[in-house]
Amino acid sequence: MIPLGTDAPLYHRPFGTVLLIVVNVAVFVGVGLPSGFEYPGWVLEYGSIDPVEWVAGNFIHFGFGHLLGNMIFLWGFGLLAEGKLGFWRFLGVYLLIGVATSAFEQGLMTVAGQGGGSGGASGVIFGLIAIAVIWAPKNEVSVLWILPVFRGFAAYDVFEVSVLTYGAWYIGWEVALALLTGLAPTSALLHVIGAVGGAIVGYVCLTRGWVDCENWDLIAWMNNTHGTRPGEHTPGWRNATTAASRPRPDTDIRVACEPKRKAKSAKPDDAIAQHLRAGDAWRAFSAWEYARAIRPNYVPPPTTAVDLAAALHREDAADEATAVLKPSYVAITAAPERFSPTDRIAFAATLAETFRRPSAAAKIIAGLDEAELDEADTARFARLRLAVRAPGASRP
Repeated sequence: MIPLGTDAPLYHRPFGTVLLIVVNVAVFVGVGLPSGFEYPGWVLEYGSIDPVEWVAGNFIHFGFGHLLGNMIFLWGFGLLAEGKLGFWRFLGVYLLIGVATSAFEQGLMTVAGQGGGSGGASGVIFGLIAIAVIWAPKNEVSVLWILPVFRGFAAYDVFEVSVLTYGAWYIGWEVALALLTGLAPTSALLHVIGAVGGAIVGYVCLTRGWVDCENWDLIAWMNNTHGTRPGEHTPGWRNATTAASRPRPDTDIRVACEPKRKAKSAKPDDAIAQHLRAGDAWRAFSAWEYARAIRPNYVPPPTTAVDLAAALHREDAADEATAVLKPSYVAITAAPERFSPTDRIAFAATLAETFRRPSAAAKIIAGLDEAELDEADTARFARLRLAVRAPGASRP
């Protein structure tokens, strides 16, 4: 099961994740292939303590399959961690997990009198999986499932599963294997060590307020406080409650897909509407932010903007609601002919009735011709025009 992307709110592009993939491939090609995958001086050797190997051992792989598998999972979970941490902090967390778990592993095996050694990024990657489970347990991962079948053809499907379920499956499987082998020095045990290291780092970052999880983290779920207004549990968020001061996500890494079909990009309007139907105003707002980050000129249909703003208003999120309405307001006033009378009236009614901004509502309906309206719109327009005293409204 190959992770493709996530719907978790991400605030930074995965430049660090891409850099780490490039470094791993470069080490594989530049050092591994010429040495026949011996990696002199790079392998984490048991029986001695060498801090250089604590770093180097995380970047070596003993075959193309080993490299490919690790890089796929580094992409899938690196983008989530980096998306919340940013470039430099993500690299620091990655190296911290790698160095700490390698030092523990080398020390443990040396004390136990074990020979041999290890290498690869999988320990760190299991640490990133544990971080994802702590930071975004109920967000979803888009997963590609491939099953080779008769005569070279492959059955495949793309589906979505929660980060908690996906991470628990992989970490739980490794825990089971480690227990079945009596905690012998196998890859399963090393993966568990990496997951424990990642869980510790993820917990510290969360509780210290170094990462924003919009109160959808594992701790919030366990305490049944999830879904409250962002910032009510995270110190690092308390001074950034308005949409203008919030870090804007640089990209939406989510790969939306339908069963039995190839993955395709989700339309922002559909994603927003889907979350609103589910009663989740904050995820709908995140989808709006994603769309604006990818396409700065993105403006949702007036009805979508109105529905989202109203949902945020009910959550006592006036700043976020205003941020949603502003692009639509600018677009409608700049080119009113592009929008239907019905949409303009509905948008103006929201401004006047919900947000108490009659002057702004008046500009939205200015110039509307009652002759173009149906019976329902005519009645609503008349009431709205009286309420806001719209200038320049045309009369039949």
